Amino acid sequence: MGTQWIEPALKLSLASSPVFVMSLCLTKLSILFFYRRVIFTPQAASERMVKVLKITTWIVAIWGILFFFLKIVQCIPVHVYWDHSFIMDTKRKQCSTFALYAFAYTDIPIDLIIILLPIKPIWALQMDFSKKIQVIGLFSVGSL
Repeated sequence: MGTQWIEPALKLSLASSPVFVMSLCLTKLSILFFYRRVIFTPQAASERMVKVLKITTWIVAIWGILFFFLKIVQCIPVHVYWDHSFIMDTKRKQCSTFALYAFAYTDIPIDLIIILLPIKPIWALQMDFSKKIQVIGLFSVGSL
């Protein structure tokens, strides 16, 4: 088995990386829009919590757009990602792991914020303690 599969695999990896970022971003946004529709209604949530939800939504949208483009240009020029004939000439290539680490370090806190966001409004609902725990548990299942 030769190495002719490496270049197409690396091209596919580069092409799928921004798509993965957009799919994560759109998933996070759909959860936040669901929260807005179900939990953060003007009657159920305070104005401050609605503002926090809107700010979180904007942060996630900007995060997704930023990392979409950072994943595309993580190597300059872009073809260096799959063309390793440039490896010896460091003046002609530059690949950065910044996007990878920054993506990981920002993705986890955003996920935690999204998971913790509905707890306060749910806790304020007029229901039994055990039912509150069950509803919070239902929303937390998404963290698995």
